[in-house]
Amino acid sequence: MQNILKKLVGFLIVSSIWLSPVFLPEIQAQQTAMPPSTAASSPATIIEELKSRRLAIENMTDIDATAKTDSLKYIDRAIAYAELAISTNKRANEFSQLIQTAPERLKILQAELKKPFMAPEKVAARAQEMSTLKLEQRLRQKKAELATAESRQQKWSDRLTAEKAITDQSPEQLAIATSRLKDIQTELETMAGTAETDILDNSKLLSLKSEREQLTAEIKLNERRQRSYNLLIELFSTEREVAQKAVEGREKMFKSWHVEVQKRRQQEAAQTREDAQDAIVEVPLLPKIVQDQFDFNIQLSTELEKITREETVLAGKYEGYQSRLKALEEEFDTAKKRVDSTVLTQAIGLALRKQRLNLPSADQYFAGSDARQIKMSEVSEKQIELDQLQRELSDPKALADSVIVSVRFLSDVDRKSLDSKIQELITNRLDIIHKLQSGNDRIFKLIQDIEFTEQQLVNTAEEFGELLDRHLLWIRSSKPVGTGDIKKLQVSLRFFLNPDSWGQLFKDLGRSFHQKTTIWIIGLLIGLFLIVSRRWARRKLKYIAECVEEQLEDSFLLTIKALGLTVLLAAVWPFLLAFPAIQLMRLDQAGPFSTGIVGGLINVIRPLIFMALFYSICRQNGLGEIHFQWPASSRRTVKYNLGWLTPIVVVSTFFLGAMKTVPEFEYSDALAKLALMTVALAISIFTARILRFNGGITAELIEKYPQSWLCRLRYLWYPLAILMPLLIIWLAAVGYYYSAIEIGSLVGKTIVLILTLIVFNDLVLRMLTLVRRRVAIKKAIVNQDLHLKSASRAEAAAGPVRGTRSLRMEPMIGMSQIDEQTRSLLKLVLFIFALVGTWTIWEPVFPAFGILQDIEFWSYSTVADGVAKTVPITLANISLAVIVAVITIIAGRNLPGLLEVILLNRLPLDPGARYAYSTVCRYAITAIGIIFVFNKIGVRWGNLQWLVAALGVGLGFGLQEIVANFVCGLIVLFERPFRVGDTVTIGDINGTVSRIRIRATTVIDWDRKELIVPNKEFVVGRLINWSLSDKYVRIRIPVGIAYGSDTKLAEKLLMQVARKNPRVISKPAPDAVFKGFGDNSLNFELRVYIDGIDDYIPMLHELNLAIDNAFKEAGVTIAFPQRDVHLDATDPLEVRVVSDPVQPLKKKTLSG
Repeated sequence: MQNILKKLVGFLIVSSIWLSPVFLPEIQAQQTAMPPSTAASSPATIIEELKSRRLAIENMTDIDATAKTDSLKYIDRAIAYAELAISTNKRANEFSQLIQTAPERLKILQAELKKPFMAPEKVAARAQEMSTLKLEQRLRQKKAELATAESRQQKWSDRLTAEKAITDQSPEQLAIATSRLKDIQTELETMAGTAETDILDNSKLLSLKSEREQLTAEIKLNERRQRSYNLLIELFSTEREVAQKAVEGREKMFKSWHVEVQKRRQQEAAQTREDAQDAIVEVPLLPKIVQDQFDFNIQLSTELEKITREETVLAGKYEGYQSRLKALEEEFDTAKKRVDSTVLTQAIGLALRKQRLNLPSADQYFAGSDARQIKMSEVSEKQIELDQLQRELSDPKALADSVIVSVRFLSDVDRKSLDSKIQELITNRLDIIHKLQSGNDRIFKLIQDIEFTEQQLVNTAEEFGELLDRHLLWIRSSKPVGTGDIKKLQVSLRFFLNPDSWGQLFKDLGRSFHQKTTIWIIGLLIGLFLIVSRRWARRKLKYIAECVEEQLEDSFLLTIKALGLTVLLAAVWPFLLAFPAIQLMRLDQAGPFSTGIVGGLINVIRPLIFMALFYSICRQNGLGEIHFQWPASSRRTVKYNLGWLTPIVVVSTFFLGAMKTVPEFEYSDALAKLALMTVALAISIFTARILRFNGGITAELIEKYPQSWLCRLRYLWYPLAILMPLLIIWLAAVGYYYSAIEIGSLVGKTIVLILTLIVFNDLVLRMLTLVRRRVAIKKAIVNQDLHLKSASRAEAAAGPVRGTRSLRMEPMIGMSQIDEQTRSLLKLVLFIFALVGTWTIWEPVFPAFGILQDIEFWSYSTVADGVAKTVPITLANISLAVIVAVITIIAGRNLPGLLEVILLNRLPLDPGARYAYSTVCRYAITAIGIIFVFNKIGVRWGNLQWLVAALGVGLGFGLQEIVANFVCGLIVLFERPFRVGDTVTIGDINGTVSRIRIRATTVIDWDRKELIVPNKEFVVGRLINWSLSDKYVRIRIPVGIAYGSDTKLAEKLLMQVARKNPRVISKPAPDAVFKGFGDNSLNFELRVYIDGIDDYIPMLHELNLAIDNAFKEAGVTIAFPQRDVHLDATDPLEVRVVSDPVQPLKKKTLSG
């Protein structure tokens, strides 16, 4: 009965709760027809009803917990949507009022704009009537009015920007809201027959209806905003213009009052100084101690005058920085509009390029910032000194008395007069100190304002520069190459062939020589020395080559000397061109032709010195032949092709630099483009010739390292190396001259980096070769000493030995004999240098590749801060993922080895532990790389859950063994039951561990076969490690001698054999044991210990031979296996004696 009553009460409660929701649409419809006063309270009432329903659901006890939780979520969502709908309706009403009043407001604002500026107040006349205090109060008032006007202007600017952004997003939001509204309507139609007692479905119904109301209000607001967009933008723009006009007027007024205040301060400072000087003139015969007090006032007043002038200068600087910042921000906004335009013309490209060149540099800011920091420190110190002076003057009467007491022979009248003057002096000093403190405070504030403004200027310039760098490469900066360029070339060449121009050049050279005669003479002497020393350098290189051929005389110092001589040979022509160019560059008022020649010569020096350097490296007896051991065919190929490339590059880069230095020359563009295209074509041909697959450097690499990645990818990088200069030609031809220049410059720097790394690599390999050779020589000497000692022992034991063994040198160790691990580490170091260098070189154009962010492939959805977002995957993401994947592969292969060499070898770890840490490091690098790559391409954990689930199912079937081996691999790495290099026995497999991987371990058996053993075998099977904790191995050799042999002699012989063998270690000592009487022999066993399992087989062989020889010489017989045959003689036996297999058998009968 109680249960029935309980259910009845619950039914009544539920019915009462859900009665009103059924009629909610009708109630809302009725509210629209009600008077405003009645309908105004409806939204709040609805929210209160929803909250009451929520409370009722919370108090229910006979409802399923899951249904209750979901119902509460739906009710909370309904409340949130209802509140949001109220907010949206409120904004819609405000928007409607704004639109209604907009036309009238626009008329008022436009009339305001037409009004002329207010006539400036007669500031100078009014300022003269004011005291200094009122004048400064008026300045503060004008500053506050200016700040208010600026705040109002910023407010309307922000509102205008926000309105544009909202309107731009409105179509997308409107489409989303409309689509969602349709979905909600469909769901509501589906749920039309929901029972009133179904709490969960009715909660969902309420949530959907509230969301419908919110979306309806939002759609109406967005539609109204779109319809009124033009009117709204015009209103906000006009408001901003009126505010800007007010700012300009307030700014002019503030500047006028500021000028008057500065004038007044300067006048008062000058008047203070004059008063201090007049005060001491009135009493010229005062004692020195009193005069010092007056002089100190003069000093302080002079300092006040200086501070006032400095304040005026700083105020002017601050105003200049403000103007520059404002102009830069306006240019920035204009540039944004230009680059956002659909058509980027040549004129726009030239304008942006000019703006990029004129942007302020951060270096200037940092230099000025350091000076300002020093100045602020000085001002702070002065303030401390002034505070100290002010504290000393806290009791003027005591100070005056101390001064008067020090003056002797004064009458009472003079003493009284002096006391009044000193009191006046102290009062004036306090006033000066107060003004100095105020002035220093203002200076400190001005310096801070300048610092902040200049920092804003630099930050804006950096953002501006990034914007320009991102787009300049993709904008035409000149006209495409056409037939009109032929005439321009003729004019350009006549400019260089003009005799008057060359005459002006020689005049400039003469002027430079007369102005800096000493420097010219020193430079000419250096050039003469470089020319004369070429023959000496070649002879020295030949002598060094002869020394290198002798192994005992070779050293890395010879290579360093050869490198210095090579640089000396390569520096002749670059110095002869650079020296006059530098002197002309430092000449004041040089002619345009001289300036162009200087630019061309400076542009030539860098490529010339590198080409000359590599030409000298490839010469006879040079670094390439003697020290780096470069193949003769490669050296001849490089040397021959550098012979024809160098003059082309020198001439072309000269004209390119000259035309770049004289940009105002009308036809410089045509000649510069021709020079750029010529040098690019020459480099492309040069690259194709020296890197060709048959006869070039690549052929040598293929023959020497056929499996290297460089050789495998040759069909990829070889065409790219040839096509890159051709791309520069195409860019210059179609009008992207600036892009061609930038890319060409970066490609040239990259080539220089690669060549530098090649030389560095060969220098390091050369050093390592010499180190290894030195170790080999020491090893040969040690082997000779060991042989001599062994020969001495043998001579003492068995008489004199025939002859002696001399020092046997190994064949000359070359660079190809450096071990693979060292080469791998060196490659990793070079890769890091190459990566850092390439990043540094190409960093200036990285913003240009930001355009890759605009190329979208796919997108994925994610939730950030509770908001669903769509994240696009662009070409930049994919490129970065590929780069990271390549770096991960290279780092995973090489970084663990580098970690072991640099860090792990220095720690107290055994080889197994080092190998374990290196392996874990490799897995960690791989895991991090995979996670980063997946993150960049949008693969998140949520996308991989299905794969993990599938793997979980697969583990139960076919992957048990794989997972078991994986886990056992981790156990092997951390427990280290064996290490790389250990000799192990696992089952019937014997061999040496060569590699430990996460799934299996590689063991090389005695037949040099690689056996792949799953790691599970090492964990669950029986493993014998012959060299885990003790490398010593015992060998047991059983020996049986015939019965009747001398057992003591046999023991002695066995011990002699063990002691004579050098492989037998002395501790533990060898031992010979008489084990017992066998069936056929007296059984002995020789037990010896050796230093490692590697000597087991050779040792067994040597000991067996030695035992056999020793027993033969001593007459000890090694027993043969014997068998006693007992015949049953109870019956006759048939015995066949065979003397000749061909003869018939003879039968004999033996009787008992």
